[in-house]
Amino acid sequence: MSLVSLGWNFVVSGRPAPLAASSRDNFEELTKYIPVETITLFVAAMATWSSLAAAFPGITKWHIYGLGAILTPVILWLSAFNAFRRSGSTEQFPLPWWRMTAATVAFLVWSLSVPPMLDDWQRPVAGLGALLISTFLTLFDPIFDSKGP
Repeated sequence: MSLVSLGWNFVVSGRPAPLAASSRDNFEELTKYIPVETITLFVAAMATWSSLAAAFPGITKWHIYGLGAILTPVILWLSAFNAFRRSGSTEQFPLPWWRMTAATVAFLVWSLSVPPMLDDWQRPVAGLGALLISTFLTLFDPIFDSKGP
């Protein structure tokens, strides 16, 4: 799900918009915390990795990985805060700490399955780990996210 949507939903309704079919609901639950914005930037950076490495010799793929991990909670917080300000609420802004943490963990695991982060034999393990992490993050929603489903 988009970090902007995740942040907006935290403020507006606290729940992602329901999808029509139950199979789509399961897919949405599995992909809820995948940070589309930072994963997209990360995939683009990895696709052009050889050019980036030539242009910036001191930067490694792990630097870009770390930058994505930092940007994920920042983008989510900014989107939630902007939605909160637009809502006109006079209450104190509630920090979406669970969503920021879950999206960051999802980024850290999902991005490992993107070449060239790991070797060919390690990427399937990272992909399986990403599916497991996504499942567990969704299961922990009712415990940690007061505005979650």
